[in-house]
This record gives sequence, structure tokens and C-alpha cells, in this order.
Amino acid sequence: MQEIVQSIVQQAGISEEQAKTAFITTLTAIKTKLPDSVAGQLDGLLTGSEFDYKVVVNEKVNELRGEAAEKFEELKEEATEKFEELREGFKKIF
Repeated sequence: MQEIVQSIVQQAGISEEQAKTAFITTLTAIKTKLPDSVAGQLDGLLTGSEFDYKVVVNEKVNELRGEAAEKFEELKEEATEKFEELREGFKKIF
């Protein structure tokens, strides 16, 4: 992070404190636009950690798993309702 702050100081001609504030403000704004798993990785990148794709992929897989489970539950409920309607229709005929 310090390298970036120093770069801002040199390029913008502002104080280190102003550059740090600008950097943190910008980083915070960017993180609000990213998925939590990616936003969390940014802090690690600034401290020298490598980006952990597994964390991001696992979060997305879990999210998709949850969405799929919800969709299957909705489909199950709709199928049950349609089956009941069909069964009632057959009872009226026979």
C-alpha cells in the first residue's frame, strides 16, 4: 500500500496523508462494487499475499448451489400443485 501512496504523492503532488486518504477512499469505493470474496482479497494483495482464486470460486459455487436448491424447491412445489390439479381433473372424469 505504501508504494501506491508514494506513487500518488509523486504523481499528484499532494501530501502523504492526502494520498493515503485518497487511496483508502478509492479502494473502499471499489470494494463496494465487488463480490465479498474478491473485495476481501484486495486487502491481502496490498500486504503481499497472492490472490486466492479458490476462495472466490468456492463462494460462487456455494452461491449457485443455494440458488439451484431454491429453484428446485420452487419447481417441486409447482409440480406438486400441477399434479394435484391433474388428479382432481381425473377424479371428475372417472
